[in-house]
Amino acid sequence: MKKNLKIFMAYLISIVVSLFLFGCGGGSTGDSSYTLSSGNHAMLGPLSGANVKICELAYNSDFVCLETKTDKLGTFSFSNTKGWGSDQIVLVIVSGGEDVDYDDNGLLDAKPTPNKGVIRGFAKVGDLAAGKVNITFLPTLYIIM
Repeated sequence: MKKNLKIFMAYLISIVVSLFLFGCGGGSTGDSSYTLSSGNHAMLGPLSGANVKICELAYNSDFVCLETKTDKLGTFSFSNTKGWGSDQIVLVIVSGGEDVDYDDNGLLDAKPTPNKGVIRGFAKVGDLAAGKVNITFLPTLYIIM
């Protein structure tokens, strides 16, 4: 019962937050539309210049993280230099950078909004290497519940 309540609350919060963000105004006075390239993405709106840490999950203090940054539209690449298996699950942590489409209207904002938070997600190494991963705030909501 408690697990079902947590799942229900996660869905409820994600719907409320989505509606709130959908109704948010401001942020965009530019008129430059954009298209995301293929690859992994860090998204609230696209997070430009964000720090991305990709960490193995380990039960000791010797865990390893690889670090990279996002480009101007939140795309980041991953090179498996540690030899992790393609089915291995890793934690992806995104912090800093700037949201270049705060109101998510598909237009670049004239003035980007600093990202003051941290978003996290789990991914398979093979999916990261293939550029098939999007890290957004929704998994973060579930993780903290």
